[in-house]
Amino acid sequence: MSADPSPGGTDAATTPKPVPRAVLASIESRYWRPIEALTTLEALAADDTFFAAPGAHVGTFSDHGVVHVRDVAARARLLAHQANGRLFEARSNRRVEFIADAAFLIAYLHDIGMTPVNPWGRPVHAQFAAQTAFSPGFDDIADQLWMNGAGAVRPRIEQVKAASPFRVPMALVLRELLATAVAHSKSTVPAELVADRARLQEYLQYVVFTPLALQAAAIGTGRWPVGEATPRAESWERYRRAGSDPIVDAFSWVTATQGPLAIFADDVLDAVRVVRAADALRQRGTTLRTSAGFEIFTDRSSGRGVFAMRSADRTRLVFVSDDNPFSGAEANVREAFVTESGALRISLHRERFANPTVADRLAAQTAALVTDLHADVIESFPNRSPVAPGQADVELVRGDRDAAFVGDVLAAVVGATPSLAGRVVLVDEPLAELAPEPRDWANAGAPYRPEPDELGNLFAELHAHGMNTAEIEREAAMTEVRRVRIEAGETVFAAHTKASTVLIPVESGLEVTSLGGYGTNPIPPWIPVGATGVGRGGERNGTVRAASTLDVLAIPAAVYLEHWFHPYTVHELRRAMRSWSS
Repeated sequence: MSADPSPGGTDAATTPKPVPRAVLASIESRYWRPIEALTTLEALAADDTFFAAPGAHVGTFSDHGVVHVRDVAARARLLAHQANGRLFEARSNRRVEFIADAAFLIAYLHDIGMTPVNPWGRPVHAQFAAQTAFSPGFDDIADQLWMNGAGAVRPRIEQVKAASPFRVPMALVLRELLATAVAHSKSTVPAELVADRARLQEYLQYVVFTPLALQAAAIGTGRWPVGEATPRAESWERYRRAGSDPIVDAFSWVTATQGPLAIFADDVLDAVRVVRAADALRQRGTTLRTSAGFEIFTDRSSGRGVFAMRSADRTRLVFVSDDNPFSGAEANVREAFVTESGALRISLHRERFANPTVADRLAAQTAALVTDLHADVIESFPNRSPVAPGQADVELVRGDRDAAFVGDVLAAVVGATPSLAGRVVLVDEPLAELAPEPRDWANAGAPYRPEPDELGNLFAELHAHGMNTAEIEREAAMTEVRRVRIEAGETVFAAHTKASTVLIPVESGLEVTSLGGYGTNPIPPWIPVGATGVGRGGERNGTVRAASTLDVLAIPAAVYLEHWFHPYTVHELRRAMRSWSS
């Protein structure tokens, strides 16, 4: 079993797909792109719920857009092969291919409930996905999936039917398989419910036959009475038209105890577990972004997460500090993946922080995140292979051996969850030395010493384009700043190199190709370039090139962090946005 192909991400573009790209594009445009539209900076600025609780808004969740679904689907196919004989009992190649393709399809529906057309929002987003699989608006996609075979999925359904017929038509079985996407949510469908086949069948029936409004109202009651629910006409009538009894026949394969149907159920539920794990192992590190594509990193001074929020036209960039206590821990995860031995390995960007109080708080938050990842990735699989003597479930990478932070995280994990003692261990793996910047910025160009009027205009432009300039002491901020001429065609920053400089272009001409599937975009003037890498204290997450000749201001990382970097609070952001619109 190998690690992810690159730190923080899979190569979704080259991962084999069990269905044509055009079908996936239909799902993306219909269900995933509206999520991105809901979470632009402009949309958030008009949303009072964002300012009331920014950490609870979908705009600040880890990416739930098109890049996210491509990443999770690709990661699920990879993980299905990695998990064989380790996280779940060994299967034949044919069965593993089915699990991989089923997981891919389930992943393509798993978070579509974050869409703005779901009036009940996140609490029932998983249930929304299950109901969508039965909705008339999904008919064309379901038909295309069935007609093209969906990789190994349709052949497997046909093979099972030939040996031990389903109680419903095969095309309806495909919709049932897709509806298991509800179980991607660990809070909605805990691991013990996935393992209890009789209760799981009842719950799946409840989800697809009960209006979302009733399900939203029943959250927290622990009850899902199928017989008492008002049947959803769309899904209920599908079974009636097929000559099937919705309560008796729907998802009946889930409870099969022997033969091909039972084996089919085993494989589908392991595909569900693979999606649960792949979602937890989603793109992290330098490629971690929110649903709107905002980059996230951890502020070493406060330990809080910082969002790099851009306007839809990319002409304004604002850094916003998040009060959510866990966003700093989430953003500090460099990578999380399953090793060849079947352990979960987690490494961090930063292991040193401004003061002990910040470090202690972040260690406790990181410990909670480690415990959650262990539950999502390792404990999701009840039939995983026993851990070999001397091995553990989770490996925490101690990259900086002079820092005690990762050891404090381990102590906090065991202190909060004693049952994990001995199952979470430290491993020493110093991070590889990063290559330097392509250019020696400290000696490039000439020192920048603007006249007072020019300096005032500079900071006015920076404020207008999103920078919090109110707290910048201008004379100190200009220390070591240089004005540099960049020629057309020059590589300014390179991905995976050390982030040691922030550039501010004073005219157009730069473009960035971002890692993680986020494409190539022009960089407008007055937008700090490379600030997230410097803030993260790690490597570049993209390559910046000059499409035309231009001038930039080059600011050393230490100077930028000490004098220029002042994230807005959400309340400061609201005031600033009012000033920009006036």
